[in-house]
Amino acid sequence: MQLGTDSVEEQLQELRNAVNLLQEGQGFPRISVAPLKPREGQLVNADGVGWNPGSGAGYYERKGGVWVKL
Repeated sequence: MQLGTDSVEEQLQELRNAVNLLQEGQGFPRISVAPLKPREGQLVNADGVGWNPGSGAGYYERKGGVWVKL
């Protein structure tokens, strides 16, 4: 999920889609670009190719202004 200039309804739909994936056991969708406005505590699943936050593909949390691999 990437928040930017999308309308609130579009952002809510993206959140619904992400929750549905989690409920189905599919995890977070893998993303290939960094979030435009990262927030403290945000969780992402980086693809490690288009976007590599530091340690390759996997889940990361935004902590202290940096992405930390989980």
